Amino acid sequence: MIPRPGELTHITVVVKDLRKTMETYRKIFGWEPWEGFVLKAPKHYETMLRGKPVHFSMEAASTMVGPVNYEIIQPLEGKSAYTEWLDRHGEGFQHISYWHWLSREDTDSALKHFEQMGISVLMSGKIKDGLQYYYMDSDKDLKVHVEIACGKTAVVKPDWVYPKSRIQLLDS
Repeated sequence: MIPRPGELTHITVVVKDLRKTMETYRKIFGWEPWEGFVLKAPKHYETMLRGKPVHFSMEAASTMVGPVNYEIIQPLEGKSAYTEWLDRHGEGFQHISYWHWLSREDTDSALKHFEQMGISVLMSGKIKDGLQYYYMDSDKDLKVHVEIACGKTAVVKPDWVYPKSRIQLLDS
């Protein structure tokens, strides 16, 4: 059974230089403000790649484009789905989230659905308390990875905001 479908919640590109890419999007499209997140241990933990524990970190920036969150990710250290994507495809579109911020029950249903389709979990991890994500190894079939996430986004506060004139957002 197909789990409760969600809306497309975010689109992500993987890049080598997050700040340069973010500034280019701001100049071309006027997209701002960007909220930035540095995801390293201990905030980012229990990371797995193909069912095996790995250590990796990343920096991400995101902004809202209508109802969709547009995200840029730059891997910092360690092997991950992001570094593999860069090695195979170069910079660009890497994953979408269709089932995002689900309940644990809905997350398990979505994971089971992919498993029944022959699509396994490629990468997973936890962020802070209560936020868990899974990347599905779906690029062979869908030409992109699919992210499924559950938990509360409120537990993850941005580490920075760009442009700096928007810094008051951190205090809100």
